[in-house]
Amino acid sequence: MTFSANPKYNPNYLANSTERRLPESGQQKTATLLQLKKLYDQGIITAEEYEEKRRKYLDSL
Repeated sequence: MTFSANPKYNPNYLANSTERRLPESGQQKTATLLQLKKLYDQGIITAEEYEEKRRKYLDSL
């Protein structure tokens, strides 16, 4: 008997997983914040711009 790693075909796949995952929307929020930090780290935006955009984004959640 073979078991599929695809959760679509094996609903117990994620239930048996020891890895905890963020909900998709949580992953998207994290990615947005990481991208903003990356822009700051690369010098594309200033510290003031970073803090302002970060605060606005977090307030919108």
